[in-house]
Amino acid sequence: FLVERFGWERRRAALIAGLVISGMSGVIVVNFEQLFGLVITVSTRYGQPTLGLLMCFYAGWVWRRNSLLNELKKNDPGAANGWFWAIWPLYVRWVCPTVIALILWRSVS
Repeated sequence: FLVERFGWERRRAALIAGLVISGMSGVIVVNFEQLFGLVITVSTRYGQPTLGLLMCFYAGWVWRRNSLLNELKKNDPGAANGWFWAIWPLYVRWVCPTVIALILWRSVS
C-alpha cells in the first residue's frame, strides 16, 4: 500500500509499517486485559442487542411476508396454517424489538 499509494521505496515502507505494527502490538500486549474487557463489554452489552434489534426490524418490516412464508414452508409445509404464523408478524414487529430495546436501554443507563 505504501509503495503503491505514496511511491515509497519498498525498504522504507516495510520498515515504517513494521514499526507501526510493532508499536500497536506493544500497546495491545501491555494493556491486554483492559482492551479485551473493552471489546467483550462493547460486543456483548451493546453490539448483540443492537444487532438483534436490527434483525427484528429487517425480519418484521423489510422482509416481505410472502418471502418469509415461502422460506418457512421449505421446512414445514403447514406453516401457514399453524398458530406460529398467526402470531409471528406481531411478535417480530413489536414484542421482540420492545424487549430488546429495553435490554439495550438498561445496559446503556
